Amino acid sequence: MQVEAIQRYAHGLSFQAEYSWNRSLDDVPIVGGPQDPYDNRADRGDSESVRRHIFTIAYGYDLPLGPGKRFASVPGPAGKLLGGWQIAGITYLRSGVPFSVTFNATQAGWFSSRADLVRDPRLPRSQRSIDRWFDPAAFAVPAPFTYGNSARNLLFGPGDIVVDFSVLKNTTIGENVTVQFRAELFNLPNHANFANPAANISVPASVGHIFGAGDPRQIQFGLKILF
Repeated sequence: MQVEAIQRYAHGLSFQAEYSWNRSLDDVPIVGGPQDPYDNRADRGDSESVRRHIFTIAYGYDLPLGPGKRFASVPGPAGKLLGGWQIAGITYLRSGVPFSVTFNATQAGWFSSRADLVRDPRLPRSQRSIDRWFDPAAFAVPAPFTYGNSARNLLFGPGDIVVDFSVLKNTTIGENVTVQFRAELFNLPNHANFANPAANISVPASVGHIFGAGDPRQIQFGLKILF
């Protein structure tokens, strides 16, 4: 399902906002093969790369400053300094991606696979943290030479918030030369977007903990001469 709102360029402003709800089921894990090659239905679950909820907003705005604009319409060097500014950005708010809880087999001929589910592993939102994203005690190692009964991609990891923003300044010099300055900020609020937690119950010291995160804030500048 998808809903969107579009503002086509008018009065210096354009933007597009979109929300989508997604659900995709399959029985083909991205990593590794099926748990039981004779029972593909046991692997049916949410697709690894599909996020349930995605909200996106993209926008651009020409600031109404400088010659011919609503504010500070002054000639000369002051007009060159005040005019030609643009801002743009894109923001994503996305729910997490699914993952399975696994174990390591300890006997020859017994393959590692998904763990057994013994109770609801989901924690209330108020109790989730990077040190305990789900309840590891809700899973157990299956009986030897049996397959785990927990569903593939039973749980979902943390969502993320991505805010990218840019400022652009065009300055015309003479008739044929334009100097363009650009500042780009990625992950503007420096928000920590965490990875999925460790999910192997055979490593109790790490299971349920989150160790990875996306990139921190990055800033880059550019200067271009157009002629």
